[in-house]
Amino acid sequence: MTSVIQRTVQFYWLRLRSRDGISNGTTGHINWMKRLSEFREFPWENKILDNIIFDSVTDKHYPVLTVFEQFQPNFMQLIDQEHKRVTDFMDSEAYSNTNNLAKSSAFAFFPKYSLASRVSGNAGKSVDPLKKALNYYWPEEDYEWDVIPVITADSIERFKKELRGIDSLTASFTTKNFIDKAYEIKGNAGEFYQ
Repeated sequence: MTSVIQRTVQFYWLRLRSRDGISNGTTGHINWMKRLSEFREFPWENKILDNIIFDSVTDKHYPVLTVFEQFQPNFMQLIDQEHKRVTDFMDSEAYSNTNNLAKSSAFAFFPKYSLASRVSGNAGKSVDPLKKALNYYWPEEDYEWDVIPVITADSIERFKKELRGIDSLTASFTTKNFIDKAYEIKGNAGEFYQ
């Protein structure tokens, strides 16, 4: 079943901040397509960080990092339309020890602008998973990654100036209900930024 859900796209400046807080590093040299293509080849176990599963989509115009934040389905109900009943999700046939529910989101990288954008299926608005992934998988010597929302007057003005000509953005996002640990994701979270 396909449904269309509108989501807001949030934009973030990517910045390298020195660990001593004195200076900022440059990010223009980073080839996100290459980094995320290499990341795609990581074994399943290496893509899990603090109960978050990451994957990448690199066959679109911009490289995309997909994020699946696993959570426990305690007190979640399943509405069974076929049998006209409501049951605990954990008592349903869909629940098992090998399947976990996950909140999903995806970050597209715009390397020319040191910018990333975020669309979420059902995850919260936190950029902590992106920041965590950047600092863990792609650390830069003597620097930490910072992810700064485009919300202040100065950052919005910079955004408008640097990305002149963009007047709309359409994205499609396909996801699955469950993450099965037995299989690789294969990019199911992102038919994204075409």
